[in-house]
Amino acid sequence: MKYIRKRPRIDNLDRQQRKGSGRLSRSIYLLILGALIVSLANYLVGGMFILSADGIVLAQRYIVSAGYPATVDKVLVSEGDSVTQGTPLLQLTSFDMVKEIAELSVRTSELAVREGELQGKVATNTALLPLAERSANESNSAILRLDRVSTRGLVLANRRDEALTANYQAAERYAQLRAESQVTANELRVVEASRQVAADAVHKMKAIYGEGKVTAAVTGIVGSKIPVPGQVVRLGDEMLQINGGKAYRLLAGWVSFSCHQRHEGSGERRERARDGNS
Repeated sequence: MKYIRKRPRIDNLDRQQRKGSGRLSRSIYLLILGALIVSLANYLVGGMFILSADGIVLAQRYIVSAGYPATVDKVLVSEGDSVTQGTPLLQLTSFDMVKEIAELSVRTSELAVREGELQGKVATNTALLPLAERSANESNSAILRLDRVSTRGLVLANRRDEALTANYQAAERYAQLRAESQVTANELRVVEASRQVAADAVHKMKAIYGEGKVTAAVTGIVGSKIPVPGQVVRLGDEMLQINGGKAYRLLAGWVSFSCHQRHEGSGERRERARDGNS
């Protein structure tokens, strides 16, 4: 039996073309609509379903970054190691930090020496100031006595001039000691404050450097990113990761429903499961 192929009719050609074009447009429209619906559903509830795989999902990830430019000397942990807070991770060497600490220490020593000199000067001025004041007062009294007897002609002119010169010198010395005492006391306060700031800076720099020892700040499992000895790191560079928080054991071939809040690094899978965290 021979099938007769249906031939398009000349009088209905435009209608048939429009029908085929409309069918293609509807297919494209339905395809786009389906993609949008899937994307929207994934955005709204996609985070509640996790396609599980064999391994461990860890809820949080902590970044261990470089606090200063340095070179990695030793790596004391390996991927998958369990660490607790305070566990040594790396040994770094930073010539910039060592140089800065040394310069601050030298500056602190210089300020301490200057502080001692000023303290000695203040003590000297404190001891001399009452004597200078007494000398100036006695000289003023002597001038007053000479003035009373000079009107009677009992005091020679040169004797009175010598007394006036001594009085001027005593008053000048007393004024100089007072001014010097004030200036020295003000400088001493500034030097003491500067030395304290420098000493605090040295203490903070030593605490930051910590002799190059980097320790774990949290309890967790060392991630896959680990530096190598000799690697140069800059300020803020990520050196390694510690995966912390509660761990979940996943089984292959299951889809689990999750209601816990997502943390940074959630969903990171580890191929090797540790028995202690299962």
